[in-house]
Amino acid sequence: MSETITRRLGTTFSAAEFDPAHRAGIEAETTCFSNVIGDLTLRFDYEEERLPNGTLVFAFRSRKATVCYTSSEEQAETMWEDRCGCRLEIAGG
Repeated sequence: MSETITRRLGTTFSAAEFDPAHRAGIEAETTCFSNVIGDLTLRFDYEEERLPNGTLVFAFRSRKATVCYTSSEEQAETMWEDRCGCRLEIAGG
């Protein structure tokens, strides 16, 4: 678990505790985004922490589009981009 996640949660967890819950959350986000954009081919692609501000990025890809969810101390947003480059912010991200 990264220092950013530890700070945001306000506690630490062992990998045995954190990893299954984190994986379940990613699976739930994948299902939610897939339903929102109407694309059942959407799959989780990667997760990264962007330094120096600790922004967390979760990326999902499908045959049609890329969905990126970013979360920082200041804001969270979800952006959908199709293969043609059209972008749309998903409300409530």
